[in-house]
Amino acid sequence: WLSMGLILFKSLADMLFLTSVLSYVKRSDLLFLVPLVQPIYLLYVLWAGPAGLRGTYNWKGRIVKPVKAKA
Repeated sequence: WLSMGLILFKSLADMLFLTSVLSYVKRSDLLFLVPLVQPIYLLYVLWAGPAGLRGTYNWKGRIVKPVKAKA
């Protein structure tokens, strides 16, 4: 139940933040998409976090290598 509560809390915080942002840019009509995109965003974060820790990649012209944990 704790994880469901945390997901609900995060979704409500996102909704509050995006309500003000979308209102500012006069695109409040897109607010209905927020609940639809939340599950996709969760999957993206679960993939992107570990993916960023593997291998090397190029970022702004620099080669970035993962940091090895010290024992």
